[in-house]
Amino acid sequence: MSYEGIYQESIVLTDSNNVLSEYEIVSSNNDVKIDGNKLIVKFTSLGSDEIVLRKKKYDDKVSVYYNASNSQDFMFLRVDEVLSVVNVESYLPSSVIEISKTGEMLTDMDGLSGDYDFIYEERGLSNVLFGIYAGEDIYEVDSLIYRKDELIESISTVNGKAISNKLPNGKYYVKELKSADGFILDDNIIDVVLNNTSNDVYTYKVNLNNERQKIFINLHKQGEVFNSVVDNKVNYNNVDLAGIKFGLYTGHDIYDIDGNLL
Repeated sequence: MSYEGIYQESIVLTDSNNVLSEYEIVSSNNDVKIDGNKLIVKFTSLGSDEIVLRKKKYDDKVSVYYNASNSQDFMFLRVDEVLSVVNVESYLPSSVIEISKTGEMLTDMDGLSGDYDFIYEERGLSNVLFGIYAGEDIYEVDSLIYRKDELIESISTVNGKAISNKLPNGKYYVKELKSADGFILDDNIIDVVLNNTSNDVYTYKVNLNNERQKIFINLHKQGEVFNSVVDNKVNYNNVDLAGIKFGLYTGHDIYDIDGNLL
């Protein structure tokens, strides 16, 4: 069995059989010490490591140790002569940013000829381009990998979803660079803090919505209306006319989001 921990952090393994004090540390790539009945491991190296323990006073008796389930305790099940090995492994937590983007999509049309209403539904938007930026200087081990405000990657949505590559812990922000056709660009900045403490890849979810572009047509109709007759001359005034009916026609075929002719 291998005990896992985060690079540059520590784990404590407790010997429930009270024999750890009989051992000394022979070798390890990490910072390891014995404190009474506890083995304290600070992960100063990345990856797998074998902590070799040697019994200070050796006899021919076989010690028994086992591993308690769902704990970080190690208990001696079997000591191979003088030496015992504890396997440990450190890792760098990583996460991905998953962006969900929705907007109103034309799905149907209702009404009678000459008096139609278009029907819209919230659907996932494709081809929305996002940039993922470093919100601070980002380090991995001891190396600077991204500078603050550096564009790390650009990702586009497919059916409303876009997922980044794996990212180390740190502060980031998401910015919309290009919206889908027919939608208004969202210029809000979305701050993201990644703080995964597991060896599993964590998914940080961002849910966003875009406003579709809308056009309002306002028609203002005026006409001349009789006002008076002065010196045999008829005078008219321009006034707003009520009750005028206009027709609005399509300039081309209109299709719904699924390609059906409406």
